[in-house]
Amino acid sequence: MSITHPVCLVTKRLATREELTRVLARQDGFRLVTPGEADDLGLVILELGDDLEDDFESIASLVSDPRVGEVFVTSRQKDPDLIIRAMRAGVSEFLSQPFRSDEVLAALEGYARRRRTARAASPAASIAPAVGGRIIHVMGAKGGVGATTVAVNLAVLAARALSGKAPETDGKKAGKGLAKLNGRNANAARDVQAMGGLALATGAPAPAPATQPLAALMDMRLPQGDVPLFLDMEYSRTWADGARNLGRLDATFLRSLAERHASGLEVYASPDAGDDLNAISPRAVKAVLDLARAQYAVTVVDGGPYADELALVSMQEAETILLVTDLALPALAGARRLLDDVAAVAPSVAARIQLVVNRMSAQAGVDLTEAERLLERKVFATVGDDYGAAVAAINQGVPLCEAAPRSVAARSLAKLAERLAPAAPASGNGGAAPGMKAGGLFARLLHRKGDDTHEPNRRGMERGPERDRDGLLPHGALLQGARG
Repeated sequence: MSITHPVCLVTKRLATREELTRVLARQDGFRLVTPGEADDLGLVILELGDDLEDDFESIASLVSDPRVGEVFVTSRQKDPDLIIRAMRAGVSEFLSQPFRSDEVLAALEGYARRRRTARAASPAASIAPAVGGRIIHVMGAKGGVGATTVAVNLAVLAARALSGKAPETDGKKAGKGLAKLNGRNANAARDVQAMGGLALATGAPAPAPATQPLAALMDMRLPQGDVPLFLDMEYSRTWADGARNLGRLDATFLRSLAERHASGLEVYASPDAGDDLNAISPRAVKAVLDLARAQYAVTVVDGGPYADELALVSMQEAETILLVTDLALPALAGARRLLDDVAAVAPSVAARIQLVVNRMSAQAGVDLTEAERLLERKVFATVGDDYGAAVAAINQGVPLCEAAPRSVAARSLAKLAERLAPAAPASGNGGAAPGMKAGGLFARLLHRKGDDTHEPNRRGMERGPERDRDGLLPHGALLQGARG
């Protein structure tokens, strides 16, 4: 059965729309759609006008819109800097005006070819987001609350459980973590070649992996997260290499970017400060996560203490979202800000956030009931306080569940992993707690005197009335008011 690709035209001039419509009519496999009537906008061709800042805000909204496959832009300007800026914003093609039919048709054929390749490489991803593996997104209320410890141990426990391997303590790793702060090492290329990197370079078929991949851990703290330090691992590539090369992204390429841990866990390192982080678009993050879902039974994302556009894409893709905090007032205030930020732009995502209280101790001075009042939802799980064992495990580069499996924290994490194992979380453990309102001691942490606003805890997310309440980002005012 032939596939017809939807195309949405967002133009400033009637002449531009008419000319593009004539070109599309001569090309088989494409059909025009309008924003208000289509769930799949497919290819969006946007015409740049005089207000470039407004146009680039629309581009940012479009490339992160799950209804959009790719974005082309067209303009009468041929400034190389403008073209580069558009490509960095996530645009796939730049169509110069006046149009040349052969160039437009070549761009359309390239789009159709990429869609066919993506569909063939990841058939599971085109069925439904719920089909395939599960994604667990872990974020911290602030830095230092132990979110990476939770993410790393949940991922290792999942890998062990799925592969049937018993936990092993590797005493030889003690003290090695501190010696490898630089992370990357050319020697790690041996594993990349074993996973198909050599085949990518030569065009030969990739060798089959020794075992079926079962669990993955993706470090999405930007820039340069700490997951490799926690597992005493070196790496030569990161998941961002796939996000910047969507035309090449398939299962073989994705797995060539991972490093294999002794537990069987496949680890994707975070890009560092030397990478071009601006070239990573929300659409690219979604593509990487969709492919990971098709490849792994469980993918754990260490998302960091952020609710920016990239983190929101991961949260939307995830079946489970864990917000890790401790009972210190700065951490609880940070958790409150994060919950408010996500609720402001994606209420359906915020409703799925589950609270995990780390370093639970009776000596904290704040009990769970008070924390639940502040955060207006129930606590999903607690992790016992064993700070010394956790730090020792990090310094050894060994997961806590292996370095000190009998510690109170490791036992708590094992119970949390068991709770997350079913297809759906137990009812009544998460979500808003009716009637809970922040007040008293906590009120001073959230608001300035006479001011009901706060500075959001995020890296790049702006809040505004134009945002779509049921999505991560607005679908773009330009789409809503496109002129014919």
